[in-house]
Amino acid sequence: MKLFFWLALHRRLWTSERRKRHGLQNDDPCALCDQAPEMGNHLFLGCVFTKQVWLAFLRPLQLLPLMPSGDDDLGEWWLHQRRRVDQASRPLFDSLLLLVAWSVWKDRNCRVFGRPASSVHTVVQAAIVKEGEDWAMARFAPLAALAQLWSQNSAAM
Repeated sequence: MKLFFWLALHRRLWTSERRKRHGLQNDDPCALCDQAPEMGNHLFLGCVFTKQVWLAFLRPLQLLPLMPSGDDDLGEWWLHQRRRVDQASRPLFDSLLLLVAWSVWKDRNCRVFGRPASSVHTVVQAAIVKEGEDWAMARFAPLAALAQLWSQNSAAM
């Protein structure tokens, strides 16, 4: 997952925009919203579907101030939001960002490769929260504290 995020930060993911730039396809619509060119910044921060995922995920955790506001540069947004979080919570914030970005990317790939689209609720519950709980069960310290909160708020997510 860290390699995936490194690729996202360096604009090396094979998004529609990148495939079009390399002559591998004719158009570059976002696979999630079909409203803008599919670039990493849009896909993880500005896409309408992704914003709904962020909202559904952050609201029960009472972290709405961390909500992305647009197609900002992913790296700049991450560093800016990271400074807003106290130092002890930064590993947790980093982990949550990785979980959301990875889950959005996996759902995007399902759509690109012809599998049915998931709902926002499914991405949050079956992908982000489930994987986070698995990490917590494996004793990944930053997410262990959230496991109980997720189980209490699973209906709200």
